[in-house]
Amino acid sequence: MDLDFGVVFKCLSVDNVVAVFAAMLLEQKVVLASKRSTLTTAVAETLRILLYPLDWQLSYCPILPLQMSAFLESFTGFILGIGLPADATRGTAADAVSLLDNCEEDVIVVRLDDDAVWGTAAAEALSAVPAKPLATLARRLQTECARAGISQHPPASLLDGLDSPFTFKHYDDDAHGELDSSEIRAAFLECTTQLLLPLTVDCIKVPNTDPDVQEAVFGIASLVNMDAFLSPIGATPDMVQFRARLAETQSFAWLVQRCVCF
Repeated sequence: MDLDFGVVFKCLSVDNVVAVFAAMLLEQKVVLASKRSTLTTAVAETLRILLYPLDWQLSYCPILPLQMSAFLESFTGFILGIGLPADATRGTAADAVSLLDNCEEDVIVVRLDDDAVWGTAAAEALSAVPAKPLATLARRLQTECARAGISQHPPASLLDGLDSPFTFKHYDDDAHGELDSSEIRAAFLECTTQLLLPLTVDCIKVPNTDPDVQEAVFGIASLVNMDAFLSPIGATPDMVQFRARLAETQSFAWLVQRCVCF
């Protein structure tokens, strides 16, 4: 899928993008809401790509019908998109707004039309990820947005120029350029690399293929030297705690499996 990475930054500030990214790293419950249902798909797909080399493995539905809103009560993480009809005071539109207003505390609601992130879980996830890699990520994103002329608090009028699921019309073509997708990818990759850095070949264990040998350790610990991953030389306490939580995610398990297979 050919995505315009600028879509995310034309509806969310850098700080909010980083907050959502942190929540996705820890597989939190994330709801993307917009009056433009195609926008939730564009943002969700872009954020999934920017998780690389991790890959989202839990529930994922960029456009969730209101009839399936029970998914919001899931016990595991998810990325769900909810369309908000233009008239938010009548019928199903009012139901959608009420649904978002009454989400559980562990659900993070991202209002794409308003550049807003709701939910205490967002602040908790942001504080759980080491600050230094996130600060470097935010700085690189802010620099690229400034180069392209995209405001840190995008005006709602920009969304009125939505042409298609993945294309925006600039609200001032003379003042705004295109984001460099390579720079955006590189910024996120640098961040995830810093967070995953100890996960090298030395950390990966050779799987036991002998049926006569019984493993005493199961799960992810049977494939990764967890001591080497969690506490390499020089690791700070916040990094150790974060990696312990990351090691419990399905996206981490998927990455380890890929490392073992290749």
